[in-house]
Amino acid sequence: VGEDLVVEDTKDGWYKVEVDDQKGYISGDYVEVTEKLPTASTVKELEYGEGYTDSRVSLVQFALQFVGNRYVWGGTSLTNGIDCSGFTMQVYARYGVGLPHHAASQPAYGKRIRASEAKPGDLFFYGSGSSISHVGI
Repeated sequence: VGEDLVVEDTKDGWYKVEVDDQKGYISGDYVEVTEKLPTASTVKELEYGEGYTDSRVSLVQFALQFVGNRYVWGGTSLTNGIDCSGFTMQVYARYGVGLPHHAASQPAYGKRIRASEAKPGDLFFYGSGSSISHVGI
């Protein structure tokens, strides 16, 4: 009762959620959605010459080759298992930017912008209230 969950999908009154690395469905009769985050778009292919710098395009193309690899909390291997902050840390390291292996510490290494100003390769931080618990590119 009162547990916060991330809803991955909804269909026909059922909510797909993940709890303790297990995915399952909960009837909408037992769910109260209290916060709805904007939906992120997926970058499938980014071309050079679309108004983005070569380094942004290169960073995104490099990162995309690891999408779908195994998630391991505390992991730092792009091929054998990694978590969200490890992923951003390793991808950015390839481009000479040092980031700590902690999502809540990474914002200090950049500047805050509006979501409408974001470009491919920028980091997005997520959390509850003022705490950050997740980062993505």
